[in-house]
Amino acid sequence: MFNRTKHRTIHFDWSFTLPGVDEAIAAGDYEIDDDEVLIEGLSWIAYRRVATFIKLPRRSITATAACG
Repeated sequence: MFNRTKHRTIHFDWSFTLPGVDEAIAAGDYEIDDDEVLIEGLSWIAYRRVATFIKLPRRSITATAACG
């Protein structure tokens, strides 16, 4: 079975939410990867998307230090 990954950049004009992510994600450009597999047995070449990934920026962790 032949697999391929398609890369693209998507622009969001507004912030958005995703299931499983606690906070809203800021508007902007995001890289998207689509994993696809070849559908065999057809008389033409066709692919089926099996996964989509969005690359999100890292969240910064702010530590609260006690001053004594």
